[in-house]
Order: sequence, then structure tokens, then C-alpha cells
Amino acid sequence: MHWAISGSDPPNPLFLEHSARYLVYQLVFEASETADVALALLSEVGFDSFEQKDEGQTLEAYWDLHQGTAPSEAEVRHRLGAFAPSELRVEGLEDLNWNQAWEAQFDPVEVGRFCRIRAEFHPSVPGFEHELLIQPKMSFGTGHHPTTHQVIALMQDLDFRGKRVLDMGSGTGVLGILAERLGAESVLAVDNDPWCESNARENAERNGCQRTQVVLGGIEAVEGRAFDIILANINRNVLIEQIPIYAHCARPAAQLLLSGFYPEDEAHLEPLAQQHGWQKRRSSERGGWMALHWSR
Repeated sequence: MHWAISGSDPPNPLFLEHSARYLVYQLVFEASETADVALALLSEVGFDSFEQKDEGQTLEAYWDLHQGTAPSEAEVRHRLGAFAPSELRVEGLEDLNWNQAWEAQFDPVEVGRFCRIRAEFHPSVPGFEHELLIQPKMSFGTGHHPTTHQVIALMQDLDFRGKRVLDMGSGTGVLGILAERLGAESVLAVDNDPWCESNARENAERNGCQRTQVVLGGIEAVEGRAFDIILANINRNVLIEQIPIYAHCARPAAQLLLSGFYPEDEAHLEPLAQQHGWQKRRSSERGGWMALHWSR
């Protein structure tokens, strides 16, 4: 998706500076939970990377000017709606050391004692069932966001041994990597973003995965395949489109874990899932986001 600057909102002069490679949008919120929601919303519309500061209440969102016209401040506020920041500033940046920005913002993620997600520059810590190495490349899904965290928490109660797994909208590949760690026979990780596909492939190699196939594409990638467990951490609209397809590629007694939506979205998803033979097993909420576990 590309933004267009509205005629009613004069473009920031920084948008016209050819020397600037990136724009940095600094958004200040009253609560870190609101910043988490804003991060997810902006990640869907072209922002490359994010950094949270001040205990999560300040969000810096980076826009690569090479990818297209940058959004105006008014358009960012409109996109965020009720989650708009109390303060918003924009400035130009000639270049960005992504690794340095990432290292500055990333702390290891721990989901109970079940799973710990860290970067290579963090020391290993004993006492966790699974430890994953993740280095993002402008892609979503490190475990920091409540949606990824919840899916991982739900995964710990499923038996992945010998199962065929689909990780739809794989981002960094963290869910698919964990599925292989849990004993999956095979994992298909699919994302339509070339950055994500490349990053998931690198992370799979980084974690020694042998049974994970990373594919660049959309839902067409599942054609002719059948899965025991389907993981889909995307968003409400995409899930509404794809739930019927999940039903067609589900093996008997299949499990479906979904996230990427708000609690109020369940009213739209549940009737559709039931219509296609899925029965609700569990749900969870974290940071204003919801995850659902359905089975056949």
C-alpha cells in the first residue's frame, strides 16, 4: 500500500528533501499499550522499522522514501484513529543503521519458561524449554507484539510431533521455527513480502531448521497441500478471506491458531469459522489484542 499526501494537508518540507533517505515519525502516547497498537497498524501500511523508547510510550516509525510517497501527519493520525498519539513529529534521516537500531530496541522475549526469543548478541540463558535466535529484517514477528506472544503461548499446549504445519503470514518465521522445534514433520512458512521471505529463510537457517520451507507468495501457496496445524497471525480482513481456504486444506482433527485482531473482531470471525467446520477451543487477550484456538 502507498500513501498519497492529501491536498488539504500541506506536505512537510522534509518530504521534498532529496538528501533524506528516511523519514522518522516520532509518536508520543500516554500508554505503552496504545503504542503497541499503533505499531501494528503502521506496520501494515509501509513503515519499515520501529523503535520504542521511554518505557514504550514513544514510538519511532521509519519510512523509506525510496518506496514511495510518504504519508502526511494528518494521514498518520487518520490511520491510527482512536489510537492517535498526543504528539507527532517528523524529521528526515539520510541513512539508517538497521542493525544498530534493532540492537538498541530489542530485549529478549520470554513466554513463561516455555520459550525465549533472543538475538545473537544476547547471551543464552538456561532454564527455558526452547530458545530461538531471531534477527528481523524489517519484518514483523519477534514475540514482542501481543499477537505473536499469544500464539506462542497457545502453541505450548499442542502436540506438534509428526504434524504438517502452515505458518501463514510468517514475518520473521518465528512461529514456524518454533513448530519445527516442537517436532513438526514439515513446516510451510508463507509471506507475500520479499523482506519477510528473505528474513524468515535466514532465521530458519540460523536456528538449524531442516524441515521448514519458506515461500514468497499468498494463499495460493497452499494449493494441493493439507495441514494438521495452521498458524495465522495476520489481521481480521485477511483472516475473513482465508478462513474458508484453511478449511479446505485442513486434515482431519486439524488445529487452527489465529491472531492479529481485536477482541471485538471475534464477532466477525467466529460465525465464519463455525460455518466452515471449526469449533472454538480457547481464547486469550493481551495488550488489547486477541488470539483464538479452533479445531475440527
